[in-house]
Amino acid sequence: SAAEVFEAAEARALLEQFAPQCEAGDVTACYNQAYVLNNAALPVLDRKLARKLYAAACEDGFGPACTNYGNMLAAAQGGMMRVAEARQAYTAGCALEDGNSCNNLGNQLLKGIGGPEDMEQARQAFETGCRLGSPDACRGFGLAAIGGMGGPVDLDMGLPALKTACEGGIAIACYHYAGMHGPGGLAEPNGPLALDYMGRACEAGLPKACYEVGVSLYEGSDRPEDIKLARNHFKMACNGGFAKGCFNFGFSLDNGIGGPTDDVQARLYYRKACDMDDAPGCGNYAAMLEAGEGGPVDAGGAKAYRQRACGLDPDTAVCR
Repeated sequence: SAAEVFEAAEARALLEQFAPQCEAGDVTACYNQAYVLNNAALPVLDRKLARKLYAAACEDGFGPACTNYGNMLAAAQGGMMRVAEARQAYTAGCALEDGNSCNNLGNQLLKGIGGPEDMEQARQAFETGCRLGSPDACRGFGLAAIGGMGGPVDLDMGLPALKTACEGGIAIACYHYAGMHGPGGLAEPNGPLALDYMGRACEAGLPKACYEVGVSLYEGSDRPEDIKLARNHFKMACNGGFAKGCFNFGFSLDNGIGGPTDDVQARLYYRKACDMDDAPGCGNYAAMLEAGEGGPVDAGGAKAYRQRACGLDPDTAVCR
């Protein structure tokens, strides 16, 4: 979540409270002082001092300060970028039982940032972070355990971790958890459960999850209300920038699936899909231009978009 931004007057009032407490040795007050300085509006904003205060609070054993100090080092805030020192800060924070530090350490170990790549230690860091309550770390541990990264495959540990991450607000974890219980997933198939968690991912703003919900509803039901809902989910996916969602919504409009036929809008959504490099979208848009469906005939445009479709995928219907 985005950090709170303090207006200058509010920031000054808080600093008048925290600064003396910090000078008197209250490490929590030092953390709070740094947080305000790092998130204050100008002219109070002072990231250099915030970084210094976070470093001191981390050294004095306050885990969340280690996380924020590491974040500033990794992002070159308040000074130069120092990814190796960021890894050290996250290591210290994780040892002080800050779950976010463990998660960030796991990501650095996974990607070889700030030091060598180490899958086994990354998995351990994610597991520790998950135990300490970091939803992001639960996602990392869940995927590691399910994928056998840094250790054996362990669905009994990985699936609950992904579920915890999802319920902690991590949309992509909901997506993965749903996929595990869907067709081709590693867990016992459970269509209603998969649809529920895919729906959660969609509601949390993941466009490809909205698309998958639409596909599940369209392919798994013949009830008119479900087909209508599928059409709506394809539109949601498209509005989120997912090309296949644009194509399927266009196809629904083109063929009156889940609602009335609308050639004008179908032509528009095929074009949107094509603009995102979806070959069938380009092909269907070309066909509508050629036939004058949903707008005027455009033979030159039809030829150009047919060529584009074939360039993206020679197996597209219009290329055969």
